[in-house]
Amino acid sequence: MLMKLVLRRERVLGLVIGITVNVITVIVLWHLGIIDLSHVPKLSISYLILAYMALLTHWILIALRARILVKTLGSHITLLNALKVNLSSLYLSLITPTYFGGEPLRVYLYSRYGGISYGEAVTVAMWEIILDTTGLCILSLLAFTYLRSFFSISSFFMLLTLLVFVTPTALLYLTVYRLLNEKTMHKIIGVVRKLAEKVANTQVLKNRLNNNDIQKVMSKVELELDSWCKSLRSLLQCGAKVLTILMVLTIAHWINLFTVAYFLISGLDPSFDFILNTCLQVLLHAVLAIPILPGGSGLFDISFVVLYSMWLGREVVGSLLVWWRIITYYTPLVLSGFFFVKVLAEVGTRKG
Repeated sequence: MLMKLVLRRERVLGLVIGITVNVITVIVLWHLGIIDLSHVPKLSISYLILAYMALLTHWILIALRARILVKTLGSHITLLNALKVNLSSLYLSLITPTYFGGEPLRVYLYSRYGGISYGEAVTVAMWEIILDTTGLCILSLLAFTYLRSFFSISSFFMLLTLLVFVTPTALLYLTVYRLLNEKTMHKIIGVVRKLAEKVANTQVLKNRLNNNDIQKVMSKVELELDSWCKSLRSLLQCGAKVLTILMVLTIAHWINLFTVAYFLISGLDPSFDFILNTCLQVLLHAVLAIPILPGGSGLFDISFVVLYSMWLGREVVGSLLVWWRIITYYTPLVLSGFFFVKVLAEVGTRKG
């Protein structure tokens, strides 16, 4: 049963497509002479270790943030379990077209490991997205301000690009604000009830469930929606100190992820600027969120080469692309796949 879940056709297809497009893109770029892979073996092992340490710190900071969010809701999750939730859900993010593809599994696991309701788990996952998009929005504002000294960017183009970052964040905050309104929540519950009643009236469910079972399901749904609304209010009322800590952890985990590329570049071209690398990484991670191909394969690789080629030679860019993909895509793919199987087996055992 577990292997059927892991080896579902959609997941295997996403995995194969992501890896294939990534490899083909690198080969085409190399064949056209846009990048040179001759420097790939020349990277010092010490810089590889530093890059992996930055990635590990990135994961730990995300887990620490999740632990604080769960604690704010009055429950507890260990740092290790929060890390397991993050890594196992990362597997789905890497094999689906968008970077946020692992959220449903994350909600389920937060509920199981954190001892919270599904409504509260949705709130935790929702706030993680809000914090991440807010963090990227702040960093993008700083990045464009810094990059204006390198590019002749028109005010219109800069405004248009910033809107791409700011609009999703603003919509998230607007959604949260609307959800905190009791009238809105009653409307949502009403819509859910009507949908559930329509589903319950289908012949398939009528043959499987009686009226009492349907009422139990409806009561459970309403309970989770109420829990979701209350937990949203609870997190908003946690105080400026907690919110500041959460935002600091968010900015820190993004910068640690961006530092992976900086350590790799330092092993190939020590003169490259840390702030410039951070700014370029902000732009590239916006590409990862675009739902086109798993892991942003193809589009991300081309964007990566175009941006870094403005400052680095093709030998350095080629080596950087290969090592960056190995560390931030292939290594997490293997590691998160291991945790995905382990966690599902563990949760299944607990359930049994």
